[in-house]
Amino acid sequence: MTSLLDFFRMMLFQLDELEKERSEEIKYIDNFYRGDINLKRQLWQDIMKHIAEHYSLSEININGYIYLMQHNVYPKDDIF
Repeated sequence: MTSLLDFFRMMLFQLDELEKERSEEIKYIDNFYRGDINLKRQLWQDIMKHIAEHYSLSEININGYIYLMQHNVYPKDDIF
């Protein structure tokens, strides 16, 4: 019985950690999408760092976004 309770405690702890991470990402997303192009530029370095640290290239192609921005393929507001 104790090991089952320990298992659930561990699972709740892990879920709480995931929820904290998700909450931080939601803040970034909200600020980014609500902001003008100047705010997006300010946040971009932190966002790139977060994406590189937490996601694989197959999940989010950050290099593709960078390419689109650097080569003016689309208006910057369309990219985001």
